[in-house]
Amino acid sequence: EDAYVDIDSTTGMPRAHCGLNATLRDLARFGELMRCEGTWKGQQLIPASVVHDLHFGDHPAKPVPRSGYTYRSQWWVSHNELDSLEAHGLYGQVLYISPKAEMVIAIFASHPESFSRIDHIRAPQMLALGRMLCG
Repeated sequence: EDAYVDIDSTTGMPRAHCGLNATLRDLARFGELMRCEGTWKGQQLIPASVVHDLHFGDHPAKPVPRSGYTYRSQWWVSHNELDSLEAHGLYGQVLYISPKAEMVIAIFASHPESFSRIDHIRAPQMLALGRMLCG
C-alpha cells in the first residue's frame, strides 16, 4: 500500500503537522531511513547533513512540555545517551529512532485523547530497550 501526504488546498503545501498517512510498516521504514542517515538500500535519499542537523534540536532554553527534550522540524530530540529522535502523531502514534542502539520502534495507537498522556510511560520503556540492545 502507498502512503500519502495531505496537501493544503489553499497553500499547496504539505500538512506536516498532521497530514502523513502511512502503514505501520512504511512508518518503520521511514524510521530506518532516518536511523541510517538518509540512506536506503545504498542510495542517499535525504542528505545526511539534514538528518544530523535534527540531533542538535532547538535551543535548550526554549520551554518545551517534555523535560530534557528539545523540538526541531517536527522531531522531539531526547539528548539522552542513545541520541534518540521521536516523532509523535495524534492519538498515540509514535516513531522512536535510536541510531546508537540500531533501533526503530513504530507504534500505531488509538488513545482517546489527541495527544497521548502515556508518553511518560513509553519513553522510559523505549530507553530501557535501547540500553539493553547497546549491551
